Amino acid sequence: MKKFDLLIIDDEEVIIDFFIKISEAENLFIDTALDGKHGLNKVINNRYKLIICDLVLPGLNGFEIIDEINKKNLVTPIIVTSGYSTIENAIKALQYGAIDFLPKPFTYDEVLCCLKRGMNYASILSQQVESAIDEKKSELLFVPCPPSYYRFGLATWIKIENDKSITTGLTDLTLRTISKLDELNLLNEDDIIQQGREYLSLNCDLGLKHKVLSPVSGIVTEVNNNVLKEPALVEKDPFFEGWIYKISPNNIDADLSYLTSCSTDRF
Repeated sequence: MKKFDLLIIDDEEVIIDFFIKISEAENLFIDTALDGKHGLNKVINNRYKLIICDLVLPGLNGFEIIDEINKKNLVTPIIVTSGYSTIENAIKALQYGAIDFLPKPFTYDEVLCCLKRGMNYASILSQQVESAIDEKKSELLFVPCPPSYYRFGLATWIKIENDKSITTGLTDLTLRTISKLDELNLLNEDDIIQQGREYLSLNCDLGLKHKVLSPVSGIVTEVNNNVLKEPALVEKDPFFEGWIYKISPNNIDADLSYLTSCSTDRF
């Protein structure tokens, strides 16, 4: 079984070449596949730290590949890309288990941000598996979401308040996959948000800007100004004092169908 850093599954040579250029600059060992069946076969027969997979492919599509990987209980993290960048595709990809969604066309910086988050997540996952096997090395690598919360993919969480409003923020796992947080770029009160659309971005000390997708649709009713003044508060206490927005949801029941209850998490 061969070991690689990355597997890129995409039927466009220009996209493959683009990823190769960025990966080589980051000293990553890359493998490629131009169709879904070939890509899945490589996943099964080799070992990768991270997979980046297009949704629309000859043979098997991206969702089918993720489904097969899940059935085989493979733990390699997957980032999904798509030139058909609908909200539905982003939501469905995260629901299937992708750790991130990268819409085409993308820039060098967007790919670099995705790669760094993905590789950091892969490192955390590897340490988690090692820690589970060796009790002497057991350690808390990240703080999971409280059981009463819901999460959208791995990046954001929501809490349903007694008045049916929503509090939302970033997961500790996401914060562990980026470098030191320098600044948050947030929306304003009364701004409209939509599930699966960008609703904040993070500036980090490596000069990278990480985009984050909204877990729900609705109207922002309050912004946590404390995290604007002190971004480190998000890293110190992401699930409580470091919340980001209060939201009046449009249809929380519809949104919940694409969220995962944190009570079922077994990280």
